[in-house]
Amino acid sequence: MSDDKVCRVAAIWREAAKAYWVECFDGDIEEFEDKYVGWFAHVGEFVEMLVEEQVIGVPEHLIGYIDTRAYGRDMEINGEIYTDAFDGGVLVFWA
Repeated sequence: MSDDKVCRVAAIWREAAKAYWVECFDGDIEEFEDKYVGWFAHVGEFVEMLVEEQVIGVPEHLIGYIDTRAYGRDMEINGEIYTDAFDGGVLVFWA
């Protein structure tokens, strides 16, 4: 990826994060930083990260059986996280 493209992407991210911060956190940057997890291609990718980092305790031999997208949707429904569609993926926040 060229340096120009990286700079453009970074600028887009910065503006999106700023807009989200102002809208959802009333400008409270500390709360935003505490709750923002990151951008993921889909919510299942977020769950995969949790499993890999052992945030969710899953025996290694069972990892392949987990429907990470469904698990992520359940986390949203249960109010553990919330997401916002952005740039072909999702921004994930802890609730």
